[in-house]
Amino acid sequence: MRQDKMMMAHGVENRVPFLDRRVIEFARALPAEHLVGPSSPMHAPVTKRVVKELARRHFAAAFVYRRKSAFSLPLAQYFRSGGFVALMEERLLPGMAARGLVDVAVIRRWWRRALSAPSTTEAFWIPVALELWAQQFIDGRGYRR
Repeated sequence: MRQDKMMMAHGVENRVPFLDRRVIEFARALPAEHLVGPSSPMHAPVTKRVVKELARRHFAAAFVYRRKSAFSLPLAQYFRSGGFVALMEERLLPGMAARGLVDVAVIRRWWRRALSAPSTTEAFWIPVALELWAQQFIDGRGYRR
């Protein structure tokens, strides 16, 4: 989802089939009315018209024209797993403390909150991902339990 938002912020489509040079050249040559359809009082404009019209050949309209939805990871479930608990206690929290970039007491509180209130997992995931990244790419330690 983050990648999608960053790509959208810069007007870049990041789905592999759309990165083909010939597809991009074809899309750029199309008149605007083939890319975005008219809006109606009840609906927003139809975007990606060509792609959606092609999709209609194989899928139901309800699927092709559905609203976007988030693709969420089951982080709350992962944070409760025995493997993650061990990783957090043995490597991540000590690594965060040694690195000094975050307040480990706050991270512990966020972790406890993430275990009981899954809606808070997003904020907790950010320092966890940072520490995992730092251990792999700065410290040269791969992910091993």
